[in-house]
Amino acid sequence: MKNTHRPFWQALLIQVLGTALGVLLTLGTGQLISHRRQVQNRKMTALMVLGNIESFSRSMEAISDEMARLDTITTWLLSIPDEQIPKMDQKVLQSVIYDAVYLPMIEYDKTAQNIFGNNISTWENLGNFSFIDRVGQTFTQVNRIYEHWSNKRSELDEIYNRIYRHPDDYPGQSFAEKFLRNEEARIIIGRVHSARDYCDRNAIVVRTNNRINMQLIGITEQEVKDFCDNLESQVDEEAIISSVVLPRNPRPNKDSLYTMPAYK
Repeated sequence: MKNTHRPFWQALLIQVLGTALGVLLTLGTGQLISHRRQVQNRKMTALMVLGNIESFSRSMEAISDEMARLDTITTWLLSIPDEQIPKMDQKVLQSVIYDAVYLPMIEYDKTAQNIFGNNISTWENLGNFSFIDRVGQTFTQVNRIYEHWSNKRSELDEIYNRIYRHPDDYPGQSFAEKFLRNEEARIIIGRVHSARDYCDRNAIVVRTNNRINMQLIGITEQEVKDFCDNLESQVDEEAIISSVVLPRNPRPNKDSLYTMPAYK
C-alpha cells in the first residue's frame, strides 16, 4: 500500500530544517557582527589609552623646548652683577623674572586614565592581563611626573609671590633687587637649568614603556601616532588662544636679554 503521508512529512522536515538553518545563520551572522564590533570597540578604547600616554610624552617634549629658553633667561638673571641691578630698567627686569619663574603646565587630559581606572572589569574582558598591568604602571609613572612638575611650578610661584606680597621683609629698593639678592630665590631659579633634562628623560621613559604596551595589545606605534595627530589637528589651540588673549610684548630670549640698557 502506497504511503501517502511521506511527501507531507518530507515537506515538513525540509521546512523545519530550513527554518532552523535560517535561525542559525541569522544568529551566527549577528554574533559575528557583534564580535567584530567588540573587537573594534576594544581596539578604539586601547588606542584612546595609548594615545593619552603618547600625548603626555609630547607635552613633556614641548615643555623641554620652552625650558631651553627659560634656562637662558635664568642663567642671564643669575649672571647680572649685584651693583648693576639698580641701573637696569626695573619694570623690564621684573617682567623677565616673572617670565623665568612661570613654568609651563603639562598639557594632560586624565579622562582616559579615569576611564581605565574606573572600568577595570571592562579591561579584564580583553583577556590581556599583562597589558592591563603595564598600562597601570605607566599611568602611575605619569602621575608621579605630573605631581613632581606641579610641585616645581608651585615652588617658583611661591617664592615670587612671597617677595612680591611682602616687599618690606626683603632688602632692596625694587622687586628685582629684592628677588635677585635673595639667596633662596637664586637657588630655586637655578634649578631651572636641570628641568630640561628632566623633561627629555621622562618623555623618553614614558614613550618607551608605552611602546611595550602597544606590543602587548597588538597596536602599532604608527597607529597611535596617527590617532594623536588626528586629535591634535581637530583643535588649533594657538589660533584660539591668540583670539582671546591680549597681545603682549615678545618673550625675552638670549638675543634680547644681552642688549638691554645698562647691561652692555
